[in-house]
This record gives sequence, C-alpha cells and structure tokens, in this order.
Amino acid sequence: PAGQAGFSSDLRDRGYTHEEIGRKTGLSGGHVTDLLTLYDHGEERLLYAVQTESIGIKSAIIIARCHGSAEQDALLQLQREQQLGDGELRRLRNLINSRKIFCPKLRGNPHQRHGLTTESIVRAVKREQERQREAVKKAELCEKRLLFAIQALKTLLRDDYFTTLLRAEGLS
Repeated sequence: PAGQAGFSSDLRDRGYTHEEIGRKTGLSGGHVTDLLTLYDHGEERLLYAVQTESIGIKSAIIIARCHGSAEQDALLQLQREQQLGDGELRRLRNLINSRKIFCPKLRGNPHQRHGLTTESIVRAVKREQERQREAVKKAELCEKRLLFAIQALKTLLRDDYFTTLLRAEGLS
C-alpha cells in the first residue's frame, strides 16, 4: 500500500479518478481513496502497518483522524494488541480527542510538563476496559438475581395457599 499509494498519487496527479486508479491497480475505488488520504497526510507508519497487514485500512483511517502522534501511537498499539473492531476503535479515538479538548492539562499547556504519552493512553484505555468488564459482570449477576426472584414469585403465585394468605392479609 505505501508503494501503491505513491503510484496512485502519481496517477491522480495525471488526472485519473480513484475508480480508474483502482481498475489499474486491482483495488476498489474506496480503498484507493483511503490509501491516498493516508499518503496525503504523511501517515507513512500507518501505510506500513496496512502493508504488513497488522491493521486494516479502515482502522488506519480512524487512527489517522486522532489528534497527536502519541495518541495515534497508543491507538495503533491497542489495535495491534487487541484487534479492536472499527466501532470500538472509533469510540476510543473520540474519547481521547474529547479528553484532550476538555482537560486543560492534557492539551499540552506549556506550563505543564505532563502530557499524553502512548503509555499513559494505553494504561487509561486498559483501565477503562477493565472497569467496563467489571460493570458487565455486575450487570450479569444482577440479571441472574432478578430472574431468580421473578421465577420464585411466579412459583409462589401458582400456590393456592400463598394466594389465599395474600388475600387474607389484604395484599391481593
């Protein structure tokens, strides 16, 4: 893809459309568009990652839209380690970008020496993933308990003695 992107760039400069370039290179027009987007923005390491098949082209485009090289490196590392889906990768990118916008100390304030690093982003994402796994476990436990309670109430309501007792207590 890095070589194809350069070749595609030459063809584009000669007036070929992305679809025409795709026919000449055996790629889809959309794939050519994505490669040229990465090429035009100087994303050589992402083009290389696509070329070595360590990430897909759509993932590379998502990562390229992240602000800052440390953030991109973190997303690239997470994608390689965890094989995230495009939706999850997009949510992480948006989370990183929004935190950088809304948290002044993450914006690269010249008076602050603390900024976002690849390691800090990866640690934060992994902590968030663990927190979400724990929340899912708690939700599953609550669901099991609720289903048990529902089943118990259904069993009790089928019992004539129990329903008679409820009526006698005025709880019908």
